[in-house]
Amino acid sequence: MRKGNQYETTVMGKEPLWTDINTLSETEIGCRAAKAINWYNYFCSDEDYKEFVLDYCKQIKDISKETLNQIRSLNKNNYLFRRLGSICRIKTLGGKVGSTDESYFNDHLSDLIASCKGIVVIEDSPKVVRSSVQDHIKDKICSTIGELEGKIDEFLNASDYRQFMKSFKIETWIINNKLKAYECQAIHDYYSEIIKEKQEALEGNDPQLKEGYEYLGKVKLKKFVELLNDIIDITGQFATQKKQRKPRKKKAKSPEKLIKNLKYLKQDTGLGLTSIDPRDIIGASKVVVYNTKYSKVCLYETESLEGFSIKGTTLQNVNKSVCKVVRKPKEFFKGLGNGIRSFTNHYDGLKTKETEATPRLNEHTIIVKAFK
Repeated sequence: MRKGNQYETTVMGKEPLWTDINTLSETEIGCRAAKAINWYNYFCSDEDYKEFVLDYCKQIKDISKETLNQIRSLNKNNYLFRRLGSICRIKTLGGKVGSTDESYFNDHLSDLIASCKGIVVIEDSPKVVRSSVQDHIKDKICSTIGELEGKIDEFLNASDYRQFMKSFKIETWIINNKLKAYECQAIHDYYSEIIKEKQEALEGNDPQLKEGYEYLGKVKLKKFVELLNDIIDITGQFATQKKQRKPRKKKAKSPEKLIKNLKYLKQDTGLGLTSIDPRDIIGASKVVVYNTKYSKVCLYETESLEGFSIKGTTLQNVNKSVCKVVRKPKEFFKGLGNGIRSFTNHYDGLKTKETEATPRLNEHTIIVKAFK
């Protein structure tokens, strides 16, 4: 769904929820459904409507997987998605619509299912068996060592090997090829074994090795061993360097998901108090709540730039949490204004002792105010 700007959100409000549906009359249900349909018409695209229909159809046992795939294959511009989408979303969130809209909805849902008959959904082609991560690493190591072997061949075949030694630097080669630590470790281990034979040939104690490397000459063989030692030393250093990995950015959860398990009291008719939309807590810097069981008014504050968040039934990022007992709650809330200064003045005027408040909300908690 498209995220509205501040002006649009102020005028149109947030997506209507249905957590309090058991307390609504038929008239109130009809009014909220009309508001919701208008809200979706303003903020949602054809793609959103199609997703709403698919989400709803997944919950219906009478709709087979084959029919669901047929509906999924339809173009998002199909007019039935727009006619059904809003009500599907309302029903998915636990809401209801009036009898007229319900009849309208059932007719068009039947039309949608009927329009899918005869559609042949092409099954996905068989999945290609992909090589494992270990196989990929092995292939990469073999490829990297193969490239380095090519450089060594250049040295062995060069008429002027001194010029090659000046132009080829293993450290530069590693950086230019952006080798990973595991590649450098593999090169280090590989040439640590390879060099042993060359060193024995250079020492001249083994007649067969001495004869085998005689074509290089003693000076070039010595330079060859120096080149391999450089490769072993430098790759060993790079292998021990750990790249500083950036912390993975957590995907922000929507306010609807954050408040999913939140417990609070929607209304107290005796005091004439009604909780605000709990989604307003997300991102707020100050929150005022009232516990009807213990007659305590609580103030929570945060210094976080992201404001408050919610995990389960607990406020997150709380820096200050205080509360006082209110002896005459009707009088206290009757004179309470809309601003934080008005609340602070009323709160400071209470003569009861201030104590630390737990940042956990429950079924006795009215969410009074939230200030950005």
